[in-house]
Amino acid sequence: PSYILKHLSHIRRLDLLGSEAEIKPIAFSLIGPAPLMDSIHIHSSTMVFLPFDLFANSAPRLRHVDLRHCQIQWSSFLFTSLVTLHIEFPCCFSSFSSLPSLADLLDILEINPNLEDLSLQRCLPLFLYTRLPQTVSRTISLSNLKQLYLKGEALDCASLLQSLAYPATTTLRISVGLEILSGIVRYV
Repeated sequence: PSYILKHLSHIRRLDLLGSEAEIKPIAFSLIGPAPLMDSIHIHSSTMVFLPFDLFANSAPRLRHVDLRHCQIQWSSFLFTSLVTLHIEFPCCFSSFSSLPSLADLLDILEINPNLEDLSLQRCLPLFLYTRLPQTVSRTISLSNLKQLYLKGEALDCASLLQSLAYPATTTLRISVGLEILSGIVRYV
């Protein structure tokens, strides 16, 4: 971890692959600014919590974020000025407090008008399990979007889709849950 921190100011792309035990110490050492960081990919085999002040909240060139089985505050600076945003939560991850509200997710998308590739898997705001309907009367325009992939419950996907405007040429891929049996969700 200390080696990466020493060179953080020169790193353009950071790829971390491994278990929570392997990734967590490295992630929590990423406390310095990353002025040249363009791309971050963190893929964990189990859910790992990332620090709120990753890169000391300073990575001005960051355009590509790919987080698999990683939890970070939805208000993180990481979610600004992006071209690529991929977030995937593990199957059957049941921490509802880790999911954004529809308003929070739309806020993130609104400050990323240059998004070209958006993939949200099992991390959509929950429509059925919230006490209040997640209706938001605004539409977010993603005029550069080329690919959109959503994976989750049908109502959760629909709830987000009705709030987005994107080009007719966008490739849209949606995998919706068919049934929930003993905590196992099947997607198509």
